[in-house]
Amino acid sequence: MAEQFFITGAARGLGLAMTKQLLDRGSVVSVLVRQDSGGLRDLQARSGERLSIHLGDVTDEASIQQAFADVGARFGHLDVIINNAVTYLDGSRPGIEEADLDICARTFEVNAAGPLRVIKHGLSLIRKGARKLIVNVSSEAGSIGDCWRKTEYAYCMSKSALNMGSKLLQNHLAPEGIRVLALHPGWFNSSGKGPAPISAEEASVKVLATILAPRTLGEPMYVGPDGAALPW
Repeated sequence: MAEQFFITGAARGLGLAMTKQLLDRGSVVSVLVRQDSGGLRDLQARSGERLSIHLGDVTDEASIQQAFADVGARFGHLDVIINNAVTYLDGSRPGIEEADLDICARTFEVNAAGPLRVIKHGLSLIRKGARKLIVNVSSEAGSIGDCWRKTEYAYCMSKSALNMGSKLLQNHLAPEGIRVLALHPGWFNSSGKGPAPISAEEASVKVLATILAPRTLGEPMYVGPDGAALPW
């Protein structure tokens, strides 16, 4: 039986690349996106019923609930949930004296609380799956022990909060054999432009290899794209 995946933020970039790669390997993928995209429509045309597209937002609990109701009615379980949706509002990277801290609330709603909303309503389907894996796409920017930045307050703090949420989830779910990863996907070009050395498609190959590698509950859960532990 094909494995069942649920991915947020899959309209473009890493989420779309992971969706394509998973479909290519025969998996079934459900995605939650704020709006459809040409890339998703192309994949659906090629993959048919193995790709289901649900419109919603990780800040809107009702839309999350509806998406999982549809997935549950259609498939009955999930093997992996990948929380990939993200917002980055620190683009100009101002120092503290010029920083607009009003963006913190929106950033936390998407990057830190959003994944928890998804797990809140998707957990019952993960419990019925075989792989029983939750992946929160984090960042090395969330590491306190290895912090080198001087700006990007909203984004970095939101990823640290996501790491804490991931650890709390793992503490709660470990007795059920459910694993949680806080995964830094590496530096890549989400839009195909910019200085990063690899594309989202190239990043997705390494990320999915780490996600799908056999792991035990005792192994590090905050890891880089190759699965190596990162300092909290």
